[in-house]
Amino acid sequence: MTTDVSPTPVADTTSLTLTSPALLAAVGLYAAAAGHVIAALVHLSHGWSITAFFLVAAAAQVAVAGRVGRGTAGAGIVTAVLLGTLGLVLLYVASRTMNLPFGGVHTVHNDRPQDPDLLGTAVVLAELVTLATAPALLPDRLRRSSTTVMLLVGAGMWAAWATGLV
Repeated sequence: MTTDVSPTPVADTTSLTLTSPALLAAVGLYAAAAGHVIAALVHLSHGWSITAFFLVAAAAQVAVAGRVGRGTAGAGIVTAVLLGTLGLVLLYVASRTMNLPFGGVHTVHNDRPQDPDLLGTAVVLAELVTLATAPALLPDRLRRSSTTVMLLVGAGMWAAWATGLV
């Protein structure tokens, strides 16, 4: 009687391809974090609170990007990434479509929304990459519900725009 002692193949979590959802989500987070650091420097003259906001956003994105990129982030972390990233995108859209009662470049004379800019658009694009790819890292049921929530938020934003609310 012979016993097969060959090792059993195990999935290698370190061999991610360039098209891996985990890697793409992490690249989106790192790119957005870099943009937030640049935005913090650009907004230094607008007060410490705005600068601190951008730096905290960048630090949070960098803190989770490594685990997301390696595919070791649990469902709770990925869900937090989705919620935080969606919140940042919504804040950007709101700041470009309506007068915000806090922060912003026009804090003293908040008479109009902020103008869209190349840096902000690039950061939002990176965040959209994260929003498009991170749900693939979730279990089936949570993935379905998270993408449904993002769809409903998008439809709600479109409806708000179509009706003139934003």
